[in-house]
Amino acid sequence: MIIKPTFTCRLIHPDLGTYTPPIESFSARLREGDQDSYLQVTIPDYYRYSSNLLPYIDHCRAPRLAVYKHIHPTSISGPTSIATATTTTIANVTLESMALENGSKSDSIVLSGHRAYWNTSPASVTITGIDYEKRGFTSEYDSSYRIRCSVTNNVFPSDTVTYDNGNTVYTFIATLISINNFDMEIASD
Repeated sequence: MIIKPTFTCRLIHPDLGTYTPPIESFSARLREGDQDSYLQVTIPDYYRYSSNLLPYIDHCRAPRLAVYKHIHPTSISGPTSIATATTTTIANVTLESMALENGSKSDSIVLSGHRAYWNTSPASVTITGIDYEKRGFTSEYDSSYRIRCSVTNNVFPSDTVTYDNGNTVYTFIATLISINNFDMEIASD
């Protein structure tokens, strides 16, 4: 069985309800506490979707922008039903801006926002699928770690992270590069 994530984006407005546009790519920088988390989502074809998205830019009503990860067990015959997917919220921020981008080959909409995040239930997580590791030393008592791994790992700021060589990261920042790369970077503070 192969595990492959898929992603969905939702705009949530207290008056307009929920709208689910397609995602071309996204990036999220998750931090805990006073340093706000950040989410940026790129939606393809602004001519097609801009009229649905523009009403959600309403700073008085604090609309939300969220990205969810779905892990679908798949087999040789193809994906299983959505009912069997495990869903995790990657990031949920206040929608702050929308930019319409016009390029020579494509047109897109970029949505972005920030929000403070607190992990109320820190967990111990063992990371798998590591394809990059960097360890730096700033002093005899202080060192930093950075690892790149599969986005199928469920890990959030303030979790205790252990990985293959026995190293532990106690606090970190998680960055999702894009839905095309399926990569996540975890770093100690």
